[in-house]
Amino acid sequence: MKKGFSEALSFFHKTAGDTPAYAQFLSSNNVDPRTIQSEEDFIRLPTVSKKNYLNAYPYRTLFPNEQIPTTISASSGSSGVPFFWPRGHHQDIDGGMVHERIFREIFQIHEKRTLVIVCFAMGSWIGGTFTKSACEWVAEQEGYHLSVATPGIEMDDVMRVLQHLAPFFESVVIAGYPPFVMDVVHTASAQQISLQSYDLHFLLAGENFSDDWRIALHSVAGIQCTYTSSVTIYGTADAGVLGHETPGTQYLRILIYNTSELANLLNVIFGFSPSVVQYDETKRFFEVDDGMLLFTADAGLPLIRYTIGDSGQLFEKDRIVDVVRSVCGDDEANRLEQLLWDCPIIILGQRYDVSASFYALNIYPEHIYMALSSEELLPFVTGKFMVDVQSINDHKDQHLIIHVELKYNVVEEESLLERTHHKITEYLERHNAEYHKLRKELGERARAHVVFHPHGDEQFIIKHAKHKRIQ
Repeated sequence: MKKGFSEALSFFHKTAGDTPAYAQFLSSNNVDPRTIQSEEDFIRLPTVSKKNYLNAYPYRTLFPNEQIPTTISASSGSSGVPFFWPRGHHQDIDGGMVHERIFREIFQIHEKRTLVIVCFAMGSWIGGTFTKSACEWVAEQEGYHLSVATPGIEMDDVMRVLQHLAPFFESVVIAGYPPFVMDVVHTASAQQISLQSYDLHFLLAGENFSDDWRIALHSVAGIQCTYTSSVTIYGTADAGVLGHETPGTQYLRILIYNTSELANLLNVIFGFSPSVVQYDETKRFFEVDDGMLLFTADAGLPLIRYTIGDSGQLFEKDRIVDVVRSVCGDDEANRLEQLLWDCPIIILGQRYDVSASFYALNIYPEHIYMALSSEELLPFVTGKFMVDVQSINDHKDQHLIIHVELKYNVVEEESLLERTHHKITEYLERHNAEYHKLRKELGERARAHVVFHPHGDEQFIIKHAKHKRIQ
């Protein structure tokens, strides 16, 4: 029996008994919950989604005994209308335990006077309030001397905290959305705030990024980039923390990025750094169905075989170590085995529900982000961009326009513009088979057109939970 399945099965039966919407959902799909007793039975259960479940039943009936929990956040709405996700004290404790393990086992900041600066949006979005609650739980545990500041995404407030409060602590954690955190370190550098004088760590969530981007972040901050310098959380408003990076997953994604045979064996695009995380299978029971991730979790509302829209793959630790050993040799495999935690691994793919339509084909932001994160362009651009498709010639043709933000003090030059045009088009052709075919048919008419914007341009200022990439 797969570890974590007994908890998932027990939770299924509880939900079928006390959650009216799920009981009705099962009935409408001709499922008698009493017949679900094994893994084989469980994987035949219908999957749930926002469309067929969350938006299909009255809101109150989605909760056990129709009791709505205490705290409510909103999804960012990047793939549709925002949904209101509740969570209770139990979910906040789960989040606190995850953060405590990161702080203790990766950042090793226990028993240090530590300041966590929450730079996620503090409004109705989950990132800010959830991180604050989780860190407050950690602060209550024995062996921690932890304080939390919540400037959110108000840059002036963040700078004041860094300059006037952070020096009183032995260690500082900046928690936030990656593009905004990059803005923070650039702004601190411009204001001559000495970040390298802090024992500084980064806790990131909301967007994947390349290892070159990670190195650049630490370089601007003036601190060493190690496997314990920063951690990405794989989180969602739907269920809080699903998984997070460990030193082993950071090492693994570098191996995947640099080794074409390993990338091919793991069904990953070579030259792309996928998000790789580990998770507690007793809290989040994951499956893969036709390449898409499903999870079962006791979130603020019960979710059974829920599809979040992420593609990905699951691996046990021993299996991934064996694959690396077969390709990279004993030294790399032994190092990976040492660094990985004893829990399963998720290698995330790209989202297929967030894209721009160009001549009726899908343009995925991940491919553009890969281009902007390349070694040639990363020194000049922040990584923030916006895709816009415009109709021309009385709607007979279209232009694919990529708006790109330049880094602080970088001046637009024709040679840089041409290199960016070329690199984005190259990555789209290499990684998007439909676009490759379109380029053969239309030639230059299908070429991406780049428009540069100075650093801090209004449309690239992060005002909500995330930066919008599709216009």
